[in-house]
Amino acid sequence: MKHTFEKSCITLMLLGLMFQSGQLFAQDRKPPALINKLVTLGPIEEVQKQIVFNHLQAVLSERFELVSQRRFDEAQNKAFEELDYDQCTEENCIRFIQDTLQVESFFSLQLLQENKITQLTLMMLDLDRKVVKTDICENCSTLDLNEKVTDLIEVMYEEIDFDRLELPFDDRMDPTEKYPELAAQVRASFQIFYEMGSSNLKLLFPTIKEGESKTVSWTMTGGGLGLGKNYLVELRSLSGSGKADEFYFGTTADPKTASDIETANGNFKVSKQVLYYSPNPDSTWPYGFGVSQWNFVFESTAGEQKLSLTSAFFDFGIRALGEDYPIALKLNLDPYGVMITSSLGIRFYF
Repeated sequence: MKHTFEKSCITLMLLGLMFQSGQLFAQDRKPPALINKLVTLGPIEEVQKQIVFNHLQAVLSERFELVSQRRFDEAQNKAFEELDYDQCTEENCIRFIQDTLQVESFFSLQLLQENKITQLTLMMLDLDRKVVKTDICENCSTLDLNEKVTDLIEVMYEEIDFDRLELPFDDRMDPTEKYPELAAQVRASFQIFYEMGSSNLKLLFPTIKEGESKTVSWTMTGGGLGLGKNYLVELRSLSGSGKADEFYFGTTADPKTASDIETANGNFKVSKQVLYYSPNPDSTWPYGFGVSQWNFVFESTAGEQKLSLTSAFFDFGIRALGEDYPIALKLNLDPYGVMITSSLGIRFYF
C-alpha cells in the first residue's frame, strides 16, 4: 500500500509540473505585430528619434512578437507590385502586408514638433478598424517622450482583445472584409478572337479511309466574356468555316453500297464553345487551359454530315499593350488540331 501511495504522489507531482509548464508556455507565447518606422516632422534630432523608437520597440515587445524589418520590407514591396497605383492607399497596402504575413496588429508612431510643443500620435490598425491615440508634451526631454510613449501604449492596450489574437489568423475575420475598398471591385473582360486552325480527317473521323492524307483547315471569329483580376475565367463562342480535301464515308477499300461512296465536297462549317482558365492573364507570356465543344457540319452527297467532339487544350503566347486593352497572339494545342489565335480585348472594373 505504501509503495502504491508513493507512486500515486509522484504521478500527481509530475502531472502538476506538466500543467504548470504548459501554462508558462502558453503565457510566453506572444501574438505577432508589425511596427512601422518612426514618422517625424520638425526639428527633432536623429539621436532622439532613435532613442524614442528603441523605447517603442522595447515596450511593444513585452506583449508582442515583433516581425523583423526585412520581412516587413519584402511584404511592402510585394504590395507595391501587385496592387494597382490607384488602389495602393496607405491603409490598403498595410492590410495587404498584414494578410501576406498573417499578422493582425500594425503599430505606427508619429512625432510632430513645433517650437517647444511635441505631439505624439500612436496608430494601431487591425483587420477591421483603425485606432488613434494622441498626447501633447511641452518642453519635453527624451525621457519625457519615452514616458509619453509608454502611456500611449498602455491606453492602446485597452482597445486590444488579446484573447482574440490567440485565434488562428483566418478565423478572426471574414476574408471578404479584409480589403473593404477592393472587395467591391470585380474586373470583367471582353475579347474578340480570330482563329486559324488545321488538322487531318483521320483525327476527326477515325473510321474513314485515306484520312491520314486528307488535310482540314478553318478560320473562326468570336467573342469571350471573362471575370477575374489576377486570374481569368472566360466563356467563349466562335464560329466559322473551312476547307477539307474531298473524301468518302466508306469504311472499306472496295465499296459495294451507295453509303460506301458518299463523298464530302470539302466545304464545312465549324463552331466552338470554350470554357477557359488562365492563372496569369496580365503576364507578358500568358498561358492557360480549357475545354472545347466542337461542332462540324460537312456538305456531302448524302446531305449534311454532323460531327461533335469534346477536347481539352493548352495555349500559350505573348501579350502587349498593358492590362486594360490587351492584344495577344497564342498557339493552341488540341488533340484534334493546332490553332493560332489572335485576340483584342478590353478590361474594366465594376
